[in-house]
Amino acid sequence: MCDAPPKNPQAPQPEPSAKAVADLRRRLHKQAPLTLPSPPAGKGSAPLAPIVFRRDLPRTEHAPAPARPSGRPLPLAEALSGVEIVAPNGSRTYLVEERAIVQNLAATIRTGAAVELSAALGQALENPASALRGLLRELALTEPPRLEDLLFLDLETTGLGSSPLFLIGTLACDAAGLALRQFFARDYAEESAALLCFLERAAQHKLLVTFNGKSFDVPYLRMRAAAAGVPCRLAHLHLDLLHAARRIWKDRFGDCRLQTLEYHVCGRRRHDDIPGAEIAEAYHAYVRSGDARQMRAVLSHNRRDLLTLAEILVQMPVPRADDLLGGL
Repeated sequence: MCDAPPKNPQAPQPEPSAKAVADLRRRLHKQAPLTLPSPPAGKGSAPLAPIVFRRDLPRTEHAPAPARPSGRPLPLAEALSGVEIVAPNGSRTYLVEERAIVQNLAATIRTGAAVELSAALGQALENPASALRGLLRELALTEPPRLEDLLFLDLETTGLGSSPLFLIGTLACDAAGLALRQFFARDYAEESAALLCFLERAAQHKLLVTFNGKSFDVPYLRMRAAAAGVPCRLAHLHLDLLHAARRIWKDRFGDCRLQTLEYHVCGRRRHDDIPGAEIAEAYHAYVRSGDARQMRAVLSHNRRDLLTLAEILVQMPVPRADDLLGGL
C-alpha cells in the first residue's frame, strides 16, 4: 500500500463557492451586534483609573518613616521659640532655652513632700548617704561638686558612624534654677557652630552626667568636633548613669533603657513621643523642606530624656559596695 503524497503548502487553495459565502453572511447577521462605549461628549477619551499600590505587609525590620505633615511649611521661628546665637568663630546656630520646673517627683512619695527637681538634686549632693554621693565617691572626688558643676547631656544625631549631629541638649543649674539649653543646627553646615557654642558653655561645668555617654555621646562629640576642626575640651569627670542603673535595676525591669526606667522609676509613660528610630529622617525632611513641624517633637523628646536623666539620678537607691565595682 502506498503512502499518500505530502500536501504542498504553497499550492493554491480553492475559492469558496457563492453558496458557502451566502451561508456565512446569514449566520453572522443572526449574532447580536458588538457595541463600544462612547467617550463623554466634549471630553475625549475617558480617564484611566488610578493605580493603587498596596503596602499591607507588616514592617518588621525598619521603623516606619515619619508621616509627612500636611499644609504649608511651618517656619522654625514659629515651631520653636529660640534665638540665633553667634559662635566664637563668627558662625551662627539656633538656641532654644527654657526653665525646667518639675514638681511632685515620684521619689518624694517616700517623704510625702513635693520637691522641685533642682532642690532634690541639691539635697542629694549635700547628703553624704545619698546614691549620688556614693556614685561620686567612685570618681575619686576629694570633695563633692556644687550643683552648678553638674551638666546633663543628651545628643540627637543623623545616624551612626560619621553622620553629623544636629542637636546638643543640656540641663544645668544656675542661680535661677534648672535651665534646659538645646543647641540646634538648622542645617548640616551649622553643626560646627552648635559644637562651638555648646563647648564654650560646657567649659563652665566640672561633672558631665549622661546615659550611655561613655559609649556614645562623648565619643560622638569628639569625633564630630575633630571632623569640624573644633577643639573638644570636656569635663574629665563623667558619670554615666546607664552603668549604675544596670547594676541596681538590671534584675528587676528586664532592661535598663531610659524610657523603661522612666516608667518604673519616675512613674510616667510617654504617649505622644517621636520614636528615636524616626528622629534622623525627621531632621533630614526638615532640612529638605524647611517645615519645622516635626522638630517640635524632636526637641520635646530630647527635653524629656534630659529631665528623666536628672530625675533618675535623684531617685537612685544607695548602691551596695559590690554594685559599684567595675567603674562608672
